[in-house]
Amino acid sequence: MLPSNSQASAAAARPARRGPRRASTLTLGTVALLLAACAAGPDFSAPAAPKATAYTNEPLTDLAASGTALLKGQTPPVQWWTLFSAPRLNETVRLALRGNRDLAAAQENLAQAAEIAHASTAGLYPELDYNAGVGR
Repeated sequence: MLPSNSQASAAAARPARRGPRRASTLTLGTVALLLAACAAGPDFSAPAAPKATAYTNEPLTDLAASGTALLKGQTPPVQWWTLFSAPRLNETVRLALRGNRDLAAAQENLAQAAEIAHASTAGLYPELDYNAGVGR
């Protein structure tokens, strides 16, 4: 015996009712899981901060004795980060400078401006011209 149209439509409607129920169950389960994950518990205590006695493993040089200390109005050294004697810092700065496209573009603009300035002074130098011709 074949199902009637009303039985077929009822069977087709059942998954539609079950879909939203699954979605709400899944949503409720996800919310419950997230709330449970946020609970730290009553006996939680923050871990202690690590004990550090210096910025680097190697002792820093005495800046005043080495002549690298800055006096008021003095310009810092170009590679000031090398004063920390930290190889990781040196490598990080080197990578940042090498990969900095803005800095590379600024250097190219500066080189172009220097060439333009040099070319603009060409009119200040003496000019020599020679022209030869034969006629009848």
